[in-house]
Amino acid sequence: MLLGMWMFCLNVSAQESQRGSVIVCVEQQMTRSVGSPLLQKAEVLMEIHTDTEEISARSSKSKQVLMELTVEHRSTESLIQELQTYPEVVFVEENREIYAQNISDYPDFSNYQWACQNEGQQSGNVGVDIGYEQWNQSSATEDAAVIAVLDTGIDYTHPDLENKMWHKSANEDWKSLPGGEYGWNICKNDTNGNPYSGVDIMDDNWHGTHCSGTIAAAWDQHGISGIAENVELMGVKILNDQSKGMLSDAIRAYDYLRQACNLGVNIKVINNSWGDDVPSKSIDYAVRELGRLGVISVFAAGNDGKNLDEESDMTIAMKDNPYALIVNAITPDGTMASFSNYSATYTDVAAPGTGILSTVPLNKSQYLAELAKENLFYRDFDTDLSSFSFFSDGEIVGKRTTEVNFNGNYSMQLPIKGKKAVFYTEAIVLKQSSAQTYISMHLLSDTQDDVYVKLWVKNKNGDWIPVSDLFSDAVIRFGVWGKVSQALPEDTDYNKFQLKIEFNTYADSYPENIFIDAMGIGTECYPYDYADGTSMAAPIVTAQVAILSQMYGEEADCLAARIIGSAVMTNALENKNSANGFVNMSNINHPRPIIQRAEQTQKEYLEMEGYFWKIGGTITMDDTPLEVLWWSEHSIIVRLPQNIKKHLARIVVSLDEDREEEISVLVETEQNIPELSYRTHVQNIGWQSWVENGVMAGTKGRSLRVEAIEIIGTNLPEESSIVYRTHVQNIGWQPWVENGAMAGTKGRSLRIEAIQIKLTGELEKRYNIVYRTHVQNIGWQSWVENGAMAGTKGQSLRVEAIQIKLEKK
Repeated sequence: MLLGMWMFCLNVSAQESQRGSVIVCVEQQMTRSVGSPLLQKAEVLMEIHTDTEEISARSSKSKQVLMELTVEHRSTESLIQELQTYPEVVFVEENREIYAQNISDYPDFSNYQWACQNEGQQSGNVGVDIGYEQWNQSSATEDAAVIAVLDTGIDYTHPDLENKMWHKSANEDWKSLPGGEYGWNICKNDTNGNPYSGVDIMDDNWHGTHCSGTIAAAWDQHGISGIAENVELMGVKILNDQSKGMLSDAIRAYDYLRQACNLGVNIKVINNSWGDDVPSKSIDYAVRELGRLGVISVFAAGNDGKNLDEESDMTIAMKDNPYALIVNAITPDGTMASFSNYSATYTDVAAPGTGILSTVPLNKSQYLAELAKENLFYRDFDTDLSSFSFFSDGEIVGKRTTEVNFNGNYSMQLPIKGKKAVFYTEAIVLKQSSAQTYISMHLLSDTQDDVYVKLWVKNKNGDWIPVSDLFSDAVIRFGVWGKVSQALPEDTDYNKFQLKIEFNTYADSYPENIFIDAMGIGTECYPYDYADGTSMAAPIVTAQVAILSQMYGEEADCLAARIIGSAVMTNALENKNSANGFVNMSNINHPRPIIQRAEQTQKEYLEMEGYFWKIGGTITMDDTPLEVLWWSEHSIIVRLPQNIKKHLARIVVSLDEDREEEISVLVETEQNIPELSYRTHVQNIGWQSWVENGVMAGTKGRSLRVEAIEIIGTNLPEESSIVYRTHVQNIGWQPWVENGAMAGTKGRSLRIEAIQIKLTGELEKRYNIVYRTHVQNIGWQSWVENGAMAGTKGQSLRVEAIQIKLEKK
């Protein structure tokens, strides 16, 4: 069968979700008193102690419980609708199916691990790697950090992994944990219905073993070398042989890890190379719960090639979760892989995620020509090709090129002239081996469209026979190197060995060129393979977290921030994740500041929260330095300049020349002083001109009555107003009015006898409204304020004039 490079990240299908199955979060105290018959059928998955907005809003630091409820003959939709009406239910969501997103005498394969040391492999750019100078140089002395891998299991017999496993028997207290020696198999059955043993985490897929090797394969100069040396792997199998599982099993896994932490297991990080296209509060809660215990959760961002600012994904629910790291995938040249999800808001940092060589289960061993110690035939196209040519339509075609390469400096470039192209190799003489013989090669197209590949060889009768009857999988995908590794038929003619290669594409267009590299024939098979996906990128970050946990005595949220702050920022990754870059260990001692929140708290202050690593630096707003009033590792307060018009300001926090972070904040310090204007309608005169700020409206010494008044405020705070009412001859108190409305009467010859004026909203908090009236036979009365009566009532005396003003408290 033809195999392309595997590209995976766990995902979930709404169409395949289990009917009548939900995950429900319930207030624990209320469940004891209410005891709903429906909820009594639910199975507890995990207790939640971490305070969240939902918790604080519903109760005061009470515990909550995540439960799985499955009911026969009920739809999931009807369960959700009913449970949402229960007062004890905090939230309920669908329980969805999840699936993979998709040493001995082994030679040393570490030269093929471009993610750890990029020297231009796979057409890459030198230096686009993790930047870990200590990689593959054993020197560890710290206590081993435990890394939990939630996946398809781990082949714990693999020579590169057998000495890197966590052991339950190492501590008497741990024997109370469920599962077996190396972790817990939570899956119930494989896809054929065969039950799993909970004590055996053996990988019957490949995905979990591949992730585990990237993290922790032994540094012994054989096979590959994992990124982290002094770590132990705890396997938690939540996915079956077809890399599928349930969301509820993932939560069970988190509860298992919570128990392990409480028993003293030194878990520092959880690798989650799986996901869903629907945000999950349950997973967010579970991640926070383990974060409270000092554990970071690393998640693959997903392989749909979508912008998560616009489309949904499980990880969106963890936007403000300080214990989660969401990882994109990059190619060897440092660009975002075309399949990788991305978002400046919902993803955190990128890591190498294409052409990642790692461990696979022993029963998945295969032939890869570039890894073999000896081959019957091998071409990396770095040498002369006079003895090996490609033909098409009877003519020699193809040329060596340095434009791209998988291994070495050259590859073979074959021109494509249509949606189907067929090439033949020159017949050569090969030595036949008594062992099973294989062919492998790596292929790349100059487009991102899928390309399908089929191989034939000639048998001893001179007939073309297929190397594989299958022609269903695209070998070349996403514009990255693909791979063929196949057993040759038994009756292959090795005396006149000839190969026929057919390329097909079903896209609207077709590539102009196909590139072939590292082409070989041989017998050596090893339990290693290449894979693509954010699933392959996440373990790289997971390993980095484990290393940092042994270097710094920081809380889990600080370690996660350090990962983001130490990323290498590039133009190619700008706005693709919050770090604008990819992970790199060379900057871990000098990370950039991470600003989580910034807002103007009072008229003259700006407060910021985040991770600032050291005390001291500079803060600028629109390139103008600001006065720092307070600076700690997690908060900064600065004074804003006066009289700044309202605008979106560019705030930059700088620790030194190369360590700065910026954020846009809405600021305003311009003094918008509230003002009021008023006018009166006077007997024999009518409406007078508007006056303001304490000037007299009305008349004095002319015995003329004030019949009506209008008051208007300007520059008032939002949701603030000036309200007023008048006591009128023969009417009494009229209703309150505001915003320039008339109080009193007009055209009825009725006098105003008294008035009340008051403020509302923010204006009332900051100002007093002060006023006095000139009254018949009395003259000017004393000043009153804030709703008090000015004038008289029950004395039949007219108001002749008024003064009004605002005074700041």
